[in-house]
Amino acid sequence: NISIMKIKVIGVGGCGCNALVDLNSNDISDISLVIVDNKKELLKIDENISELAIENNDLSLNDKLHELLLDTPNVLVVVGLGGVYGSEIAEALCRVHKSIHGAMGFVWIFAIMPFHFEGCVKRASYNFARIDQLATKMIVFDNNSLVEDGDRPLTSMVTCVGQKLREIIEEAQSLSIDPESHDVL
Repeated sequence: NISIMKIKVIGVGGCGCNALVDLNSNDISDISLVIVDNKKELLKIDENISELAIENNDLSLNDKLHELLLDTPNVLVVVGLGGVYGSEIAEALCRVHKSIHGAMGFVWIFAIMPFHFEGCVKRASYNFARIDQLATKMIVFDNNSLVEDGDRPLTSMVTCVGQKLREIIEEAQSLSIDPESHDVL
């Protein structure tokens, strides 16, 4: 008696939220989409996406993340590693998930590395090392690979990120779980 894996996809920070907003979730079943950011103007973007605003230095951060993760042992976090906010929330999501679910379920991180011209590659490498220790699986998308192909319009680059995200979701959904034990088979 095997069922398809249900997944919560969480976009964190500006980059992660944008990736989810650009993802058309209507034809992807068994996922729920959530964006987490500190900018209140991002709220109410899409009726298919739940939203959670967390201010910088929010003392109730762990409580809010606990509530977000409580019903979902299988999580895919989408985050750009060049900034501070998204990376810190992604790290906190991994820690809170482990405190709730232990080894049951998974946290996959879809990490989007910044363009070299953004000047935050060193910070992105530092953020990667911190989060990689906590995640079940880390999938890295290097934005620089998009500009190596020549002059691409920005909309084409966003489409590439969305296609990769869709592939990752499908890969995660292809895993099966035993509903009795919740073990990944």
